[in-house]
Amino acid sequence: MENNKELKDELISCINSVYDSLINVLEQFSDTEINIIPFEGSWTPGQVATHIINSTGGIPDKNTSPAGRLYDGKVELMESVFMDFDKK
Repeated sequence: MENNKELKDELISCINSVYDSLINVLEQFSDTEINIIPFEGSWTPGQVATHIINSTGGIPDKNTSPAGRLYDGKVELMESVFMDFDKK
C-alpha cells in the first residue's frame, strides 16, 4: 500500500512540475506577444493558456466524486493526447 502512496505522490509532483513549467513559459511572453497568432489556424499563447486553465480549473469541486478506477488509470491516454503536437 505504501508503494501506491509513493506513486500517487510522484504523479502529483509531476503535475505540479508541469504547471510550474507552464507558468515559467508564459512569463517569458510580453503582453503583446501573448496575443500574437504564430501561424494561420493556430491559437495565440494566451488562448492556449486560457484553454488549459478552463480545462483544469475548479477540479476537484463540489460535484467531484471518486473515479472508481486507479488514480493513474488514464495517464497513458492523457499523455498520448497532450503530447500529440499534430493536433490542436
